[in-house]
Amino acid sequence: MKLRLATAIIIASLVAVSASAMPVGYDFYQGGYTGGAFLHGHFVGEDLDGNGQLSSFSGEISGFALSFNGQGGLASFVFGLDDLFGLVYDLNGGLLGDGLSRHIEGLLAFDGNSLLAVGPGPLWRTCGGGYACAVAASGHKRFYSGEGIQVMARGVAVPEPGSVGLIVLGLIGLVLVRRKIGAQQ
Repeated sequence: MKLRLATAIIIASLVAVSASAMPVGYDFYQGGYTGGAFLHGHFVGEDLDGNGQLSSFSGEISGFALSFNGQGGLASFVFGLDDLFGLVYDLNGGLLGDGLSRHIEGLLAFDGNSLLAVGPGPLWRTCGGGYACAVAASGHKRFYSGEGIQVMARGVAVPEPGSVGLIVLGLIGLVLVRRKIGAQQ
């Protein structure tokens, strides 16, 4: 009876280990800026609180890189995780910054010289009420885009059951086989 209970506990723990949340990577792209300028990048996040949203304010963003390829007079710039002021993304597969009803969803990065802001928040009126509004600024120049940031999840790593749990489960199997062989002799 004790052996069956121990086996059930180990199997349950293996399922719990393999079902835990893992960081997922996302690539993104946005065009529609003046002169053909565009941005691309990636972020890595894990929905730690299980609310269906990744938020840098909740410590759920662990990696970020953005490259703005300026054309038509706006300088190009690059941002890293240290430049990220805020990123919130709903895991519904929509655009980054598509928080309808002006919910806080979007992206804000700033390095002291260049800025990128995407989402409804304070930009909602700037883009005529459009939810997919973005502004890229460097120095005194600003470019706007009415296109949303397209987000695509990268290949998701599938967690494997914990090695210790598998070893313990194997040992229990050996004990069972040994008892069965001993009982037959």
